[in-house]
Amino acid sequence: MMIALEAYTPAAVNRAYYDNLDVVLDVLSLDELKTYQGPTAIPYSGECGAWIVAPF
Repeated sequence: MMIALEAYTPAAVNRAYYDNLDVVLDVLSLDELKTYQGPTAIPYSGECGAWIVAPF
């Protein structure tokens, strides 16, 4: 996840699209991001995860 207060650079988009890593790029404004906001999240990698509380 990348969060920017104002914008992102073309280099950031190019890295997400052309890097050899498995990167999914979705660009949302803060207002759009708020529609997905919930009280908690469970980020995971493989078999491991963590329960975290949303900051706002």
